[in-house]
Amino acid sequence: MTRANTTGKQAVPIYDGVINLDDNQIPVIIGFEDACLRMSSGGREIGEWAEGEYSIDYQGGSVYTITAENEALQFVPNNPSLFAAGLSGGVAPIPQSAAEHSETADLLSETAEEPARRENREIAPPPKLWTLVAFYALVGVTIALGLWAALSIFPG
Repeated sequence: MTRANTTGKQAVPIYDGVINLDDNQIPVIIGFEDACLRMSSGGREIGEWAEGEYSIDYQGGSVYTITAENEALQFVPNNPSLFAAGLSGGVAPIPQSAAEHSETADLLSETAEEPARRENREIAPPPKLWTLVAFYALVGVTIALGLWAALSIFPG
């Protein structure tokens, strides 16, 4: 997810998720801007660290360890594949376990045959005889009810 910036600067990538702290899950937002990492929760800033003052390590599954100031926090992003792509600049492969849990992984890994499958979905088979009969019967009943309603409103 990226946040729009109305000052004309490039959009700032932000990622939401939870950190595990003393058996509690705390919702946080992590943003990468101005060569630093910012972490906030509930609108309050938890910390800000310049490049080189923090590290982010993939632990497996959807878990990342963020280490700063000799303290390590487990971060679980809400969209693991988007976070992994953001960390790698969008060029490194996304960890398989993270991709399995992501809704956007399917969109990111669209193949050349996907457009052909979409085109085939647009071509529907012709309706069957009973479908046509039921459709026209419904149209007839709707017209009859409409005429009856019109005649009831304007008695003749």
